[in-house]
Amino acid sequence: MNLDEIISSLKAPFPFEETECKIQAANEDKSRGMAVFYIDSRAIQNRLDKIVGPFCWHNEYMLWQDKSQICGISIYDETRGMWVTKYDGAENTDYEPIKGGLSDSFKRAAVMWGLGRYLYDIDGLWVEIEQRGKSSYVKNSEQQKLRDHYNKFINKQGSDGGGSDRQKSLSGTNSGQSRPNTAAQSGLQNNSSSYGFKVQSAIPSGNSTCLKLINTDGKEITAYVKKDSPGIVPGVRIVNTQMEKRQKDDWTYYMLNKYDVAA
Repeated sequence: MNLDEIISSLKAPFPFEETECKIQAANEDKSRGMAVFYIDSRAIQNRLDKIVGPFCWHNEYMLWQDKSQICGISIYDETRGMWVTKYDGAENTDYEPIKGGLSDSFKRAAVMWGLGRYLYDIDGLWVEIEQRGKSSYVKNSEQQKLRDHYNKFINKQGSDGGGSDRQKSLSGTNSGQSRPNTAAQSGLQNNSSSYGFKVQSAIPSGNSTCLKLINTDGKEITAYVKKDSPGIVPGVRIVNTQMEKRQKDDWTYYMLNKYDVAA
């Protein structure tokens, strides 16, 4: 299997049976909630074992700012004879903090390799829910509804000839200058009520929050927004964005100055 085939296989959709759902938001009486799809760590581990082999990948963790975890997933590139590592991070969770932070950072690092990245493009689905302790769960009677919603998206992506796997470069050039460029110049301003961007991850960084944003074409950018900005949580879509492009050495990032959270 060559490198392109490996990447394509890693990005391939998971069967519905290997996905999980969590409730991201609920109505006032907590009878209905918005379910979003995710992949657990074991499904990712099994995919890596199957595609690259258990001896050709490994992961490592680092503590960040005493309350967050950084995970790196390395895959061995036989063509160059070297390990390639991609990193992402997550805050420790409220329940089983360290274990939760390690698991979330592992899943986010897997997204950097394309595993489950398409899940961020699937719209959340409002379903009937029930309370178990302090947590909300999808009722068993809603499973077929979730299956149909998931399979409809996957089938549409296949008929579109690539869907979330389509990769297009961001507009603009790398001038090496440190002065900011406007979002309009970089093609990232969105003044309509269209898709905009989906928040893939939101990690506190000093007085700001570091965001990974993805649009429908699979374009991924790093952006920063003021800490505790309303509505900025993983999984939500933002529209009517105004961003300022900035350059530091060879690193390009954006300042998110204005946005609306999509309904």
